[in-house]
Amino acid sequence: MANYPEWVMKYKEKGTYINYVKGKYYLYAAHSERVPGTKKVKRVCDAYLGRITKEDGLISPKDKVSGTVKVM
Repeated sequence: MANYPEWVMKYKEKGTYINYVKGKYYLYAAHSERVPGTKKVKRVCDAYLGRITKEDGLISPKDKVSGTVKVM
């Protein structure tokens, strides 16, 4: 496991992983699945939980739809 700062690791729980990209930390929910026919295991991302910053902590993702939704 990578050595992340303490302020990042406090958001890491069982069933989640942290990704570091271009100076920013991202938190994801995930699980593992065995690859059939081999002894290998792959990680499957379930959901994006947000971005982690030192000042604001965990920032939840924005909604993909803004405003009201009208179903016809």
